[in-house]
Amino acid sequence: MCVLSGVIARREQGFTLLEALTVVAILAFVASLAVPVFSAAKARYLDMAASDLAQALRFAHAEAVRTHIAHGVHLDEDDTRIRLYRYDTAIDYGVHHPLRKQPYEILYESVGNPVFVASKSLKFKNLSINYQTNIAFAGGSGIPGSSSVGASEPLEYAYFVLQYGEQKRTVSLSSIGGRVDIQ
Repeated sequence: MCVLSGVIARREQGFTLLEALTVVAILAFVASLAVPVFSAAKARYLDMAASDLAQALRFAHAEAVRTHIAHGVHLDEDDTRIRLYRYDTAIDYGVHHPLRKQPYEILYESVGNPVFVASKSLKFKNLSINYQTNIAFAGGSGIPGSSSVGASEPLEYAYFVLQYGEQKRTVSLSSIGGRVDIQ
């Protein structure tokens, strides 16, 4: 015991229950403010990823109409990469992004992009669902179809479901005119 100015000082060994509850209440309040912000950020990030895919489909369609050479979109087997290609006599992945001037591709489930392709459904006339991973837009007309060897089969429907956390966006490609929608 130490006596200073007539007051007995004691050594404190921890926090009182009131202090601990106050800190927990403040942390809970701050966390409740942060959760909606993170949720909104996920939605914006997912919207951007869906927009990127829609723009890639629209760009391939526009290039096919403009150049009269078939252009298409290829989704890798593991659904982690989408690449644009030109289809003259063989598939050529030399299509470049108009602004970045680099090969036009979108990477999913990578370091900078946690969005992933949750599911896809590609259906071409006379082919089984998801048989193809390519969608080709016919040169000149831009009509979407398969890019299989031999005769190209017309597209019946194409859906890509992108997911980030619990949120999802669907990018669909219409068989008539190559219209792209995001839902």
